Amino acid sequence: MRIAAAEDVLVGGQVRTRFRVDAGGAFEAHFVGVLVMEEPRVRIEATGVFGDKPVEVSFEADGSTMKGTGGAQAFELSQPPALREALGVGIMRMGLLHTLAMLVAGRPPDVPEGDVREWLVLTPQPGAPTVAVAEPHHADLPPDPITFRTAVAGDDSVLATVWLEEAILRERQQETRFDDGVMTVIESFESL
Repeated sequence: MRIAAAEDVLVGGQVRTRFRVDAGGAFEAHFVGVLVMEEPRVRIEATGVFGDKPVEVSFEADGSTMKGTGGAQAFELSQPPALREALGVGIMRMGLLHTLAMLVAGRPPDVPEGDVREWLVLTPQPGAPTVAVAEPHHADLPPDPITFRTAVAGDDSVLATVWLEEAILRERQQETRFDDGVMTVIESFESL
C-alpha cells in the first residue's frame, strides 16, 4: 500500500522538509517551519499564529532526551523509544498540526503506549471524493490522491486526502469533526 510506503519513509528515512500548515473553520492556525528527522535526531521549528496568538515553537530530540521551547512551558524529558514512529505515522494519519498544537501547549508530541497504528487506525475510502478544503499549496500535485478516514483512539472524526510522490508526502488536506463544528486543514511539504 502506498500509504504504508510513505509512512516507512517518515518513520525510518531521512526527512528534511519545509512545511506550511493552514487551518480554518472550528479553529484557526497558520504555521510555516522545518521538520528534520535523521536517526537519532528529530527537529521541528515553527512560527505562526495559533488561534489569535502569535507563536514560535521548537522541538529537538537527540535519541536520549527531547526538549521543547516556545510553548506554554518549556520541557526536557527522556525520549520515548517510539517517538520517531509516533511522529511519522501521526503526520500521515492525523497531520502535523496535532504535534504543533501539543508544542504550543508546552507538551511533547503524543507517543501512545503500544502500537501507534492501533491508536490511529486508518481506513481507506476507495471511491470517496477528494478532501479539498482549500486551493492546494502546490500547483503540480500528483494526479492520484488517496482518501482515508482515521480513528483516533476510537473516534473516527478525521477524513483526509494525501498526495504522495514516490512515497514522499507532498500535501495533506483534512476535515476534522468536533462537537462545535468542522476544522479544515491543509498541510504542504517541500524537501529541503
